[in-house]
Amino acid sequence: GQGSYKVKGRDLIRQQFWALFVKRWHHTRRNRKGFVASIILPAVFVCIAMIFAMIVPPLQDYPALKIDPSIYKNQLYTFFSNDAPEAPQTDALMSALLSQPGMGTSCMQEDANSDPVCKKTRSSCVVPKPRVLSDTLKKRFAAQNANFTPTAAHPSPSCSCDTGSAVCPPEAGGPFPPCDIGETGEYVMNMTGRNITDYLVKTMDRY
Repeated sequence: GQGSYKVKGRDLIRQQFWALFVKRWHHTRRNRKGFVASIILPAVFVCIAMIFAMIVPPLQDYPALKIDPSIYKNQLYTFFSNDAPEAPQTDALMSALLSQPGMGTSCMQEDANSDPVCKKTRSSCVVPKPRVLSDTLKKRFAAQNANFTPTAAHPSPSCSCDTGSAVCPPEAGGPFPPCDIGETGEYVMNMTGRNITDYLVKTMDRY
């Protein structure tokens, strides 16, 4: 009679799966718009995207971009500072920076049996000239810097902004730092023990 047989095990799982499919079929049959929006339209959009992807020309492999100081036509000034002069690691780093191949890769050996592309030619760095000052500014700076005493916060004389841009006296920034010409002609300037920010801000018109 009724309830004399109870479905169990695999038969029960199979009936439950079949019931889920039948239920989904009736839901889809009654709601055709939902079926189109959830099944048909995504497939259509994917096909359209694949068609446009096939129409677009393939990406070209551009040549590698060379990043080296030698690409600059004008003189390149590079500033560095050795903040740990007692450490042997920084001494080794400075030695590598100032010897072959220097900065960049244009002067490196092509292979173990070849010579470097560039050879180091020692010459003195050309000291950039400061901006020419008017007589009024010369007199003002002379009076301003007559009793100037360098400090850690103000290591060199101050500049003037009265003309709309910074105009500095020749003494601003301090003396020209030790300089070395690199393998490709760049100026490598040693700012160890100097206030780099103060020097760059007050001498930027020279570079």
